[in-house]
Amino acid sequence: MTGKTHVSIGIAAAFCAADALAIMPGAEYILAAAVGSLLPDIDHPSGKLNKKILPSSNGIDKMAVYLILAFLAGYLYVKDSGMGSMLYTVPIFLIVAFSKHRGVTHSILGTLVFVYAAYKIGVETGKESLVFPFAIGYVLHIASDIFTSGGVQLFYPAVKRITLLKAFKSGGSGERTLFLTFSLLAFYMAFKVYFK
Repeated sequence: MTGKTHVSIGIAAAFCAADALAIMPGAEYILAAAVGSLLPDIDHPSGKLNKKILPSSNGIDKMAVYLILAFLAGYLYVKDSGMGSMLYTVPIFLIVAFSKHRGVTHSILGTLVFVYAAYKIGVETGKESLVFPFAIGYVLHIASDIFTSGGVQLFYPAVKRITLLKAFKSGGSGERTLFLTFSLLAFYMAFKVYFK
């Protein structure tokens, strides 16, 4: 699926959760849901986030950049630069450096690592309330990719890809319908939450 579809699903679900739990979501809440919705595709050299930071969209560049980021995060932690939360990004950068698309970042194990890191960073920065929308976006990204023909390695390190129905092709008409449906739901729920 495309990044915009993942974001529309994550934001719509985050607004539904906010409505159900009587939370008044701010911009950070919505941004956390969007980041969580995009982050599983950080393993793809051509993913939305990687297009912003990689010099080119090949696996060698991805590996080099994320190894450098892991080293830098570890260095900042060791230097006691007041950025203790950087320690929690080291395993993430290492995972991304060596992972294939829809592998560990699209698994239960990857979800636990990324959400735990987000939680620890949230606690250290006083933003733990943002872990919830982040987790919603992350989990729903994986759930929606299960319905694509490529599937996901849900039980990584097991190599078998899990797929259900194979209902959506990335960029296909089914996905465009999904994007439109969840975008409309997000706008409706935003209106409902903000203008009760």
